Amino acid sequence: MKKLFLILSMSMLFMACSDDKDDYTGQIPSAISLYVGETQKIEAVGAKSSNEFVASVSNKGEVRAEHVGTARISAGFQRHCTVTVKPKYNIYPDPYIKWGASISDVMRAVGSPTKQESAKLTYKISDTTIIMYEFKQGGLSSVAVGLTNSILTASQLVYFMRERYLAIDSSSGMYTFMDGYTTQSATMLISFTYKSPLWLVAYLPLSSN
Repeated sequence: MKKLFLILSMSMLFMACSDDKDDYTGQIPSAISLYVGETQKIEAVGAKSSNEFVASVSNKGEVRAEHVGTARISAGFQRHCTVTVKPKYNIYPDPYIKWGASISDVMRAVGSPTKQESAKLTYKISDTTIIMYEFKQGGLSSVAVGLTNSILTASQLVYFMRERYLAIDSSSGMYTFMDGYTTQSATMLISFTYKSPLWLVAYLPLSSN
C-alpha cells in the first residue's frame, strides 16, 4: 500500500512539473549590439529587461534600443541576452560617472590627468575638449565638460544627449536631461548651455538638486 502511494505521489509530481511550461520558447542570442532606435526580434515571449531605459523588450520579443548603455534581457531559466546600445553621435568621450568615487578611483578608470589639484582633476581630451572632475569630502560630486568647437551647434549636442539621456527642459538657452524616465529612477541631471566661446556641459547627482 505504501509502495502504491509512493508511486502515485511521484506520478502526480511529474505531471505537475510537466504542466509548468516554459513560455520562453525558442533560442535567443547571448549578445546583440544595436544603435539607438534600432530593434531586433528574439524568440522569447514574456522576456524582461534589466534596464528599460537602455533596452526595452515587448511581450512578443521585440528588443528596442532606447539609450546608450548595456542591459540584460532574461527569458526563462538560464537564458539571457546582453544588449549593448551604441551611439551614432560621439562629440566627446562619455565621462566616468560614479558619484562618491575617490580621486584615485577616477584616475584608475580614466588615467593620469593633465592637471591634478586637491579637489579637481582636469583632462585635456583634445584641443577643443576638456573634462573636469570635482570632489567634495573626498568623493566625486560633479563633472564639467568644456567644448570650444566653433562649428558645434546646439542641435548636434541635443542629438548627442538624447541618445544617452531623457530631455526634460530647454528654456532660457539651457538644455536639461536626466538618466532615467522618472526622478525616482534617475541618478543625475545633465545640462548644457553656450557661454562664448565655450559650450559648457554639467553633470550633477540628482540628490543634490
